[in-house]
Amino acid sequence: MFYTRDRAAVGMALLSLVPLGQLRSVAPSKVLEKKLYTPQYRDVVVEVEQVEENGITFQLRNADTRTANVLRKILLSYVPTLAIDLVNIETNTSLMLDEELAYRLGLVPLQSSKVSSYAEECTCTDFCPLCSASFDLDITCIENIREVTTLDLLPREKNVIPVLVDEQPILLARLRKGQSLRFTAVAKRGLGTLHTKWSPVTLASFSCTDNSETGFTFYVETTGSLPPTEILETAYSILKSGILSC
Repeated sequence: MFYTRDRAAVGMALLSLVPLGQLRSVAPSKVLEKKLYTPQYRDVVVEVEQVEENGITFQLRNADTRTANVLRKILLSYVPTLAIDLVNIETNTSLMLDEELAYRLGLVPLQSSKVSSYAEECTCTDFCPLCSASFDLDITCIENIREVTTLDLLPREKNVIPVLVDEQPILLARLRKGQSLRFTAVAKRGLGTLHTKWSPVTLASFSCTDNSETGFTFYVETTGSLPPTEILETAYSILKSGILSC
């Protein structure tokens, strides 16, 4: 069976945006249409202060509060990454339900430096190497207890692997002796505006700089899927382009 955890969330998000009397007449494409946003200041400047492994602090200058809010939204929701979107579970004799396992896999951050090489829209019927990256897992516990972690996910594409948290893999499930787990997981390109699993950022906050109305200090924490500087560069280019998908 195939499981995808984002479509239901998208449906609920769309319902919250549409008045009850218009539910039957409004399609998702109409709700998620592109809108033009023109910043008040075209000479917005970003000055990086400090870069950490999974964080960055920078100054935003020559901008108003609205522009700062838009940049924060872009950082959270409009920088593309890769995340597991489909799970084909062949065998699962563990205590964890298939749906719980699929949901847990979807929230595993993946290294997404090569995300631009994967097609945003593809002509294939389901998924292919041009638009997705696949992982295989096949484990049978022969010990008393076997912990299944993201290190057990075998990538078919070597440039897409799960992120380590504090240099440790993420726990997926625990198996008892004789229990088995076998599945194929497929990662696809997406945006945090559709599901938080595609967001490269866990925290994005800002405050006014020295009571200035045109300067702001940002602090951003990342999931590790992209380098902090790459996230900022992508978000800044989207802001400067003036096009924001809502």
